[in-house]
Amino acid sequence: MPQDEERRRRMLERRRTHEPRPLPATIDRLIRTARLVRRAQCEDLWELGTWPGQEAILMEIWRHEAITESVLARNVGISLATLTRSLRRMEPLYWFERKKFGRQVYVSSTPRGRGVRNIVEAAVDHLEQQLNRAIPAEALPEVHGHLDAFAGAAMKALRAEEISRIRNELRHS
Repeated sequence: MPQDEERRRRMLERRRTHEPRPLPATIDRLIRTARLVRRAQCEDLWELGTWPGQEAILMEIWRHEAITESVLARNVGISLATLTRSLRRMEPLYWFERKKFGRQVYVSSTPRGRGVRNIVEAAVDHLEQQLNRAIPAEALPEVHGHLDAFAGAAMKALRAEEISRIRNELRHS
């Protein structure tokens, strides 16, 4: 018991003496920008009943007549568990159906889902136009290059096995 109290005392002392350090400027800007873009994208889609990121899932489903959940998760860049959770949230909307064939679960769009396609795609296009207006057209390729460079640097920061997994996913997509 005295050891626990001593440890708590040391932790409290450390908290008092160490000011929290802000995120480095580049990381902070990237995170804030990504959150704002995600929030802006969702604003147009909340009324439909979608959650953040589900527009990417829907758009990938629309690209295929039928697609397995595992391929869908890989193509969207999320884990299978996250995809499953998102699909469960969207099931009451009846925009897609899931069918099991053997061990594979296939996802395909329903007529109702295809009916909202134009609305979802218009919302995504609208945000893309707004973002592109903030940057001169001739500068967009350079901005995209910088974003790709940031992504490359982030990949280098990942552990070797994580990089290997991501490369394999990119090869198969």
